[in-house]
Amino acid sequence: MPSPVMPHDQFLSIAGMPVPTIAVEIPEQWQAAARAKGFRIAGRVVDRYHLALCCDACGELTRTKVFVLMNNQPTCAPCLARRQAEVARAAGLVLVARCPLNRHYA
Repeated sequence: MPSPVMPHDQFLSIAGMPVPTIAVEIPEQWQAAARAKGFRIAGRVVDRYHLALCCDACGELTRTKVFVLMNNQPTCAPCLARRQAEVARAAGLVLVARCPLNRHYA
């Protein structure tokens, strides 16, 4: 059975791309989990399974699934990219870009 179409009333910019938000309530349990893991929830995006998280460390938005928030430690994509660039710099290299076909290569 196809899922119902969620009304998109506005967009958030995540990694420079507009991501549609949906006007659905966010349970307090999710808010508490986000705070405990170093994030705050900026809103629900795309569908009922995705959240926009604001990182406490850098203030940037990243998209993650509710399952990941509740069962794992979400990763802040901008913080990860900054750490990878620092590792490359320490090795005397410049990180140009990640490989879009394989996450193990850059």
